[in-house]
Amino acid sequence: MHKNSTIVTAALISLGFAGVANAQIDNGSFESGDFAGWSLTGYGQVLTSSFARTDGSYGAIITTGGNTSDTSIESFLGMSYNALDNLAGPGNATRGTALKQSINASAGSVIEIDWRFVCNDYMPYNDFAGVVIDGIATVLSRVQYCDGLGGGALGFQDATSFATFSHTFTSSGAHTIGFFTVDVRDTVVDSGLIIDNVRFLLGQPEVIMDNHEHDVEPAGVSFTGDWPKAGTASEHFGRDGRYAESGGDRDSYRFTPDLTGPGNYRVMVWNNCFSPRANNVPHTIVHSGGSTTLSVDQDCNTGSHGEWLELGTFQFNAGTAGYLEISDDGLAAGYHIGADGARFVRDDVIVLDNGEPGTSADGEWFDALSATENHGVNSVYAQGGDDIVDRYRFTPNIASAGNYEVSVWNACFSPRDSNVRHTIAHAGGSTTVYVDQDCSTGSHGEWNPLGTFSFDAGSSGFVEISNAGQDEYSYVGADAVLFVPVP
Repeated sequence: MHKNSTIVTAALISLGFAGVANAQIDNGSFESGDFAGWSLTGYGQVLTSSFARTDGSYGAIITTGGNTSDTSIESFLGMSYNALDNLAGPGNATRGTALKQSINASAGSVIEIDWRFVCNDYMPYNDFAGVVIDGIATVLSRVQYCDGLGGGALGFQDATSFATFSHTFTSSGAHTIGFFTVDVRDTVVDSGLIIDNVRFLLGQPEVIMDNHEHDVEPAGVSFTGDWPKAGTASEHFGRDGRYAESGGDRDSYRFTPDLTGPGNYRVMVWNNCFSPRANNVPHTIVHSGGSTTLSVDQDCNTGSHGEWLELGTFQFNAGTAGYLEISDDGLAAGYHIGADGARFVRDDVIVLDNGEPGTSADGEWFDALSATENHGVNSVYAQGGDDIVDRYRFTPNIASAGNYEVSVWNACFSPRDSNVRHTIAHAGGSTTVYVDQDCSTGSHGEWNPLGTFSFDAGSSGFVEISNAGQDEYSYVGADAVLFVPVP
């Protein structure tokens, strides 16, 4: 592989790079068993009842019995004076409870909350509850929608079903999210708001896309012009690559990920090896902030090839509005350009593929030439039965201490052992998980979660795959490991 730090030039470098990263919601599912990370005025409880939770072992309730005045709640949540009376409709808001937390969010990011309303009151005592974002309230429910439903618990007669509230932030920076429930007309009979699983809606950790094969376009891959197979090129991602010649009608090749949620993504491109190719190929990234065009050297003698070339970090909305497009825009006639693979990696996750920095091998590990469904271009394997244990280690450089969900990617090959030792070294010690790696019975071609573990900042933690305890007829593989931060 040839690396050259000057091969990418930004034409519109000021657009689209990450702004304020989303901080995790502190104790968003109340799994501490209390209101740690939250500020409360009035009365609330953290409960274990399944009636009060959608995620984990706990959920929270705030009730109108908190005896905090409506004007104090308005001040606490940054609402305008008399806002609650204006929302109450007939009658005035009297007392209640409020809960809030300060967070950081990027423009375009989405927060979701699971909630349900519980009540003992009846009309015309139309108690209500809502969510407040930066001082602006949205009513979630009222007694008129709860009275007579039945299905109550926790000492309440009636309850709505769980629902999910969603909000998209339009600006980056510090924000405040809060909740309230208030009595209307009286201070006698209580109502309450149950809250759980307050979280940012996140896109998938990683999307990897390959060029089309045999004139079949994979989901998210499209092109204009003529893109034949790059038959004499080498170092492809996947089975082959494509190329076009500039001049005449416009040639473009587009990789469009379908993101399950918004977020900041590192965008990468894979160039195969061929000369001559243009050294100033336009790569346009369309993102939530507009578009950014970068010039990439694709010539095998001077540019990047046979590796993931990082183009930058950009903010994307959920869905398919964003993409990476390679084109011959502005090139003189007669130049060759290539399209092979694209990769979108969420900027808060760590992905370690075999052979990359952060990985190391001890013993004999061989390229798994017959394996399929590799995470990247290849995977490796070792055979059991030797006196020396073969180990393959994935060591992340953790920027911020915290809890991370650890997942492993297995390529497809049979036979492989059904109880391969995976040791996770974390802040609390080490944990061994046994994974079925056989393609006929185990996980392959997908991220397989091993569990959630606490890691210190730095590189003291790791995941190690080994053939310890395996006989000479056993095979074990190592491909990739994923670390995703969790609240």
